[in-house]
Amino acid sequence: MVSPRRDVSAYIEQEFSLGALEKITRHLGFAGYIYPSRPLHTQQGLGWKPVVTERMDLHLVLENSGKRIYMKPIPAMMLIPQFWTEYLSCAQNCACPATTTVPPFRIGELPRGCCSQRRMRMTALGFLYSYVALISHECDFHIARASYLLPLSVDWPRWQSLVYQLDTEAIYPRIHPRFIYGELRLAQLDLLLMATGQRLIPGFAGRWSQYSSLVHDNIAYIATATVFTGLILTAMQVGLATNRLSRSEPFQAVSYGFTVFAMVFPLLFFGLFLAGAAYGLTVRRIALHGANKKRLAQLKACHNA
Repeated sequence: MVSPRRDVSAYIEQEFSLGALEKITRHLGFAGYIYPSRPLHTQQGLGWKPVVTERMDLHLVLENSGKRIYMKPIPAMMLIPQFWTEYLSCAQNCACPATTTVPPFRIGELPRGCCSQRRMRMTALGFLYSYVALISHECDFHIARASYLLPLSVDWPRWQSLVYQLDTEAIYPRIHPRFIYGELRLAQLDLLLMATGQRLIPGFAGRWSQYSSLVHDNIAYIATATVFTGLILTAMQVGLATNRLSRSEPFQAVSYGFTVFAMVFPLLFFGLFLAGAAYGLTVRRIALHGANKKRLAQLKACHNA
């Protein structure tokens, strides 16, 4: 936790950090489409429930199971021109490229050598652009106000003026590559992070605080697999009772193989589940011990100061 009064720069970096998404930007097409996000009234019609988060990397991440979509509210400081000039602009004699424009056919990649201020500026512009898509109509504006996504000082005319100033028709080369995508699917993000070695177990949104919630989120897949396996086994049993299929060696071989699979797979699945649960518990315990030790050291340092 960084206090904005003690270290403004660190607070802003934390506010606009995309975390692990920075390392998988090129692969985000696996988790979402290169289209703006749906307006809030459309999401409401689809049954998506907005969940407020302060994590920039969770903004517009959609849970498949609960139909919840995470949204980061617009900080009031982003509507102050001085904030952009002072904290999101390159310093004098900055070594980063003279322009943020991405070369043709390379939209979706960050310019090489850009400084942290320019990177945060691209993130901030992309973040605002995502809200241009979310709040496309006045009804969307009222939904955003009711969901505490906008500062209280913003009214509909001021919002329209802000959208005009962003120049959204030519904004793609100036925004962070994450924001050329709309909603990102949480399940695909977990797979991407595991496939690229960023994580060993799923949990990008930290939604599985208990193992019961892990089972609850995946109970539909487990139930579906169980039902289809039961149907296939029943059909095979009926087939073996007929004269024609009972004398068919290929059918008997397939029935034998699938029966063995139906017996072995649940054992293998639950074994892997228990191994993953044990691994996750161990990792959490180690991380908890390290975090507590670090926090105690900070508290002692503050007490002795």
